[in-house]
Amino acid sequence: MLTIHCGGGFLFTDSSYTGTLFVQTDSGCFPSEGWTDYPEIVLGWWLDTLKSVLIGREGRTYTFLFMDGPYAIRCLKESDHLTLRFERENTAVLPACKTTLDAFSAAIRNAMETLIRQLYLAAQTDRIESIRGYLKQLDAWWPDLRKKVDLQPDL
Repeated sequence: MLTIHCGGGFLFTDSSYTGTLFVQTDSGCFPSEGWTDYPEIVLGWWLDTLKSVLIGREGRTYTFLFMDGPYAIRCLKESDHLTLRFERENTAVLPACKTTLDAFSAAIRNAMETLIRQLYLAAQTDRIESIRGYLKQLDAWWPDLRKKVDLQPDL
């Protein structure tokens, strides 16, 4: 199981906001349950890294960063499978997790969709357009992703 929890627990300023953003596997939560970060910025970074994974070669490791703290998800691409390592200052803090490229991509997409819904509920609709842009990019790169995995309905 791999779930990216995103949205809620917001703290808004004029130019940015923080909110819940963490990964849950069968072994635990990373960086920790209820972790807050800058979800819009971090998901944008993850989208850029995901594009590199999609077009990159097998055997290469890609890094998905968090903004707050020295936390990273190291992603080893093995054909259409990924091995994810959850690290703090280059030291594993959870057991590695194996998943498919489809499932990890879908988890990122679902996190973006959840963030849009949570921002809408928080009456922060002016902050939604950039995340919708991220979703459009992902759909353009991978048009059949929605058919491969159980994704939430379009927003």
